[in-house]
Amino acid sequence: MKLRRGQIIRVAFDDHVENSNKSHSFTAHGKLVGISKKCLTIDAWYDTRKRPTRRYFDSENYTRWTILRVAITKLEIATQWEEVT
Repeated sequence: MKLRRGQIIRVAFDDHVENSNKSHSFTAHGKLVGISKKCLTIDAWYDTRKRPTRRYFDSENYTRWTILRVAITKLEIATQWEEVT
């Protein structure tokens, strides 16, 4: 899978949990803004239940996340799961 900045992606990843013996699974989707050997950086929308549309690109309704590649359990590019209008 070829990743490029600007793609809309959905990322499932495991993260640490305080005072627990297990990790917790999270899912985020957003615009891919950084790619390195160790991590991916996305601008993810606060309300990920909403269908991502072009208007989100211009809003301030996002936060930037850097996710370690080793923690990623699933990654999909938007064209694989829904059309962005």
